[in-house]
Amino acid sequence: MLKNKAAFAVQGVRLKVKPGQNCKNRHRMRGLVTGRFISLVLAAALACGCAKQSLNPDYRGPAPLPRSISQVFLYEKNLNGTDETVTRRTSGYDLIRLRVAREPGEAPVVADYFKNKAPGKNSLILVLPILGGKNTHANKFALFFTENGYSSVVVHRKKDFRDWFDFDSIDQMTLSAVTDIRRVLDWAGTRPEIDAASIGITGISLGGMGALFATAVDPRIKAAVIMLTGGNFPYILTHSGEKRIREKRIPYMERERLTKERFHARMKVSVKLDPMGVAPYMDARKLLLILAVFDRVIPSETGRALQRKMGGPETVYLFTGHYSSGLFFSHVKRKSLGFFNRSLGS
Repeated sequence: MLKNKAAFAVQGVRLKVKPGQNCKNRHRMRGLVTGRFISLVLAAALACGCAKQSLNPDYRGPAPLPRSISQVFLYEKNLNGTDETVTRRTSGYDLIRLRVAREPGEAPVVADYFKNKAPGKNSLILVLPILGGKNTHANKFALFFTENGYSSVVVHRKKDFRDWFDFDSIDQMTLSAVTDIRRVLDWAGTRPEIDAASIGITGISLGGMGALFATAVDPRIKAAVIMLTGGNFPYILTHSGEKRIREKRIPYMERERLTKERFHARMKVSVKLDPMGVAPYMDARKLLLILAVFDRVIPSETGRALQRKMGGPETVYLFTGHYSSGLFFSHVKRKSLGFFNRSLGS
């Protein structure tokens, strides 16, 4: 029972109750204050463009990676024939174009190595680019990390999305991308200036999926920042608003005479390698997720589902869509740097 001039707290807001005020009015006032407080919190979050969720305090660690998954990602190491060409020299770093050997007869993995000139061994961050266009954002992230004490490598994707994307070969595309990342890790292990025990990875959109799979299956990666991605690949392929995916999906459905529902059902059968399938085996303590609340390219609900499946890693939510998230990349770079500094001990 509230006494005269009593007060109670509503999420940190103190509400005065006048003598004789009836219970109905009190509840109405409390509801108004609560609503206003929530509105203020949301307004503050929208003003800065993001909100943060800390690591799940009840997280107890990942389940062991099943051998059935690790076997799928086995590959033949090839440490011969890596070509290195210096393309730029500055006072702080050298930019080196890498051509890392794949299997005999295959074109090499192409990557750009931002070699930090600081003395001693440097931590390394692999940066994976977005689905299409140039590597502009990836290069900016790599340069930012390099200017803050790391060496960085931008691992190029396939030359042209239209030439390599195939709905009937999603698993093969995933395996190829992860193997390319691991070949760059093999190369990094041969470099005396790189601390092979202190390697992180980050990726945006489709690059985020590559970073996710590589982190799940390769213990050489000690920390990962996974941006603008999600789980449930069949759902993403069916519902993504990404122009390049739509331009592939629509003629495929017409050619195969599929409704959207039947297309989704086919993807559920054909796609075996899904982020949700490896999420429980990833250590949430070495992950930072960055998700866009209004994403329609990688539908935002798939990002939230992935976050839960991983056990609740630290997550930054941007109040943007997929592409408009670029407005906050300066903030994202600082968040990513802080996470790598904590995780890699730099």
